[in-house]
Amino acid sequence: AGPISGPTTVYPGQTSITYSVPEIANATSYTWTLPTGATGTSSTNSITVDYSMTAVSGDITVRGVNSYGEGAVSTQAITVNQFPAAAGIISGPDTVCQGDTVIYSVPEIALATSYYWTLPGTGSDVTETNSITVIYGMGMSSGNLSVKGSNYCGRGTASFKPITVNPLPVAVGIISASKLGTVCQGESVVYTVPEITNATSYVWTLPTGATGSSTTNSITVNYGTTAVSGNITVKGVNSCGEGVVSTKAITVNPLPSAAGTISGNATVCQGESGVVYTVPEITNATSYVWTLPTGATGSSTTNSITVDFGNTAISGDITVQGLNSCGEGDVSTLTITVNNNTTSTISVTVCDSYTAPDGQVYTTSGTETALIPNTAGCDSIITINLLVNYTPPTPTIVLNDDRLVSSSVTGNQWYNQDGIMPNETNQELILTANGTYYVIVTENDCPSEQSNSILVDNVIVQEYDKNLILISPNPFADLLTIKNQSSETYQFTMYNGIGQIVFKGILETEITLNTSALTNGLYIIKFVDNSGDIYYKVIKQ
Repeated sequence: AGPISGPTTVYPGQTSITYSVPEIANATSYTWTLPTGATGTSSTNSITVDYSMTAVSGDITVRGVNSYGEGAVSTQAITVNQFPAAAGIISGPDTVCQGDTVIYSVPEIALATSYYWTLPGTGSDVTETNSITVIYGMGMSSGNLSVKGSNYCGRGTASFKPITVNPLPVAVGIISASKLGTVCQGESVVYTVPEITNATSYVWTLPTGATGSSTTNSITVNYGTTAVSGNITVKGVNSCGEGVVSTKAITVNPLPSAAGTISGNATVCQGESGVVYTVPEITNATSYVWTLPTGATGSSTTNSITVDFGNTAISGDITVQGLNSCGEGDVSTLTITVNNNTTSTISVTVCDSYTAPDGQVYTTSGTETALIPNTAGCDSIITINLLVNYTPPTPTIVLNDDRLVSSSVTGNQWYNQDGIMPNETNQELILTANGTYYVIVTENDCPSEQSNSILVDNVIVQEYDKNLILISPNPFADLLTIKNQSSETYQFTMYNGIGQIVFKGILETEITLNTSALTNGLYIIKFVDNSGDIYYKVIKQ
C-alpha cells in the first residue's frame, strides 16, 4: 500500500474524517485498522473515521488483499489530542452578600490552555485563569459557580460550587406621617414606611432635638422644646448591610421661648388701680396669656398688662407665657403681695383728753373714726370707742393722833419722802415712822394732783429688833407666832389696812394667832412697853 493521506492530528469527538490510500495493484479489497476509540469501516482505498471522546493516539493502517492473500501494510501515525482534565474543587466562600467582592480559585487543570467560569444566577461565561474575582452586584442571585478547563480540543468536565447570595435590603419606599404638613415642638408624630424586602431591621435618623427609637418600619417621634427642622431618614438593614435610604424633610415650628422676668410693683394695696406689668418680648410668641391674683382684673394679649386690684383682691401670682399656633411656652411668675385696707375697732379709756392716730384731740366719750396709712402704706380705718375719764380733785390730808387721814374715801395711794408706799391704799395711814407724807387719789385709772404734804416728827418708835420680838412666818398664811425674846411684858394691838383692830392682847413669852378669818394684805402690830411703842409690819398671803 502507498502512503495514507488525511489529518494526522485530531481531537476526541471529531467525526467524519476521511483517510485514503492510492489504489493498490492487484488488490481486490482493502483492510483498515484504526486507533483505539476510533470507529469506521471500509473495504476500499478510502475510509471515514469518527473519533469518540475516549479515542487515543495510535496508528491507522491499510493493506490490499485478494484471493492470494494480503499485501504489505501502509501505516500513518495519528495523534489524538486530549480534552482538559476534570476541574478540581473550587475554593472560596459559598455564602456571600450582594455588594461583596470575592476571589475564587481552582487547582490548575491538566491540558487546559484556558478556563471558563460560569457565574451564579447569570449563566455568563467568563474566560479567566484558574482564579477569578467575582463582584456580587445588586442584581445577582444564588446559583452555581462553575469552572472547566479548555484547549483547542474543547472544554473539560466542569466543577460546581453552589453559592448562596444573600441580598441587601431593597430601596425604601416613601415615608408617611400621621400628621400632614409641619409639626410643632412638643408634638408626637408617627412615621411609617412600607415593609422593606430583605430587611431584618430598620435604622431611623431624626432631626436635632427630636427623640424616638425603633427597629421596625414604624416610629413615634417626640419633638422636644429644642427640636429644629431637619430630615427623617430610614433604611433597611440585614446581616449583609444597609439598603438605600429614604428621606423626608421635616419643618419644625418652635414653641414660644420661656417668658422673661415680669417687671412691676410686687406690693400693692386693695383698691389700687392702673398698675402696669410688662415682660420682655417672647421669641416666637404671637400672643401672650396673663393670669392674675383673685380679685385683680385686667386683660392683655401683648407683653404688657394694666391691672386693677379690687377691694377684695388677695395676694397671689401674676403669670405670663407666650402663645403661638404650636402651643404655650414656659411661664414666668411674679408673686404679688396685696395689702389690706384694714378696718379695726379699738376701745380707749383716757384721762381728760385723747389724741387719735390721725392727730385729732377728743375730750368727751363717744365713737370716733380715724383714717391713717397702715404699716403697709394702705388705708387703715380705725373706729375708736372712746371713754374719757376725768382727773379726781386734788385730795387733802390731815394728821389725826397716830395716823394721817385723806379727804378721799377711795383711790388713795400714800407716799413718803422715799416715794410710793407699797400696799398703803387706805383712807387712813397708821404712822409707824417719822417723815414727810402725801397722797394721790386715782379713779378710773386717772391720778389726781399730789395732796398737801405733812411732816411727821412726833412718832416714837423703835426699829424692828428680832432680839426683842420674833414674828414668824412673815409673810404668813393662817397661823402667826409671836415670840417674846426679851424679859419685858408687852401689850400688843394688830391693825388691818384701814386701821381696824383685829387682835389685841398681852405678850409675855409666846402666842400664836389664828388669822384664817383675815383677808390677805398688810397688817400692823403695835407693841407697847415702858420704853415706848414698837411697830411691826406683817403681810398675809
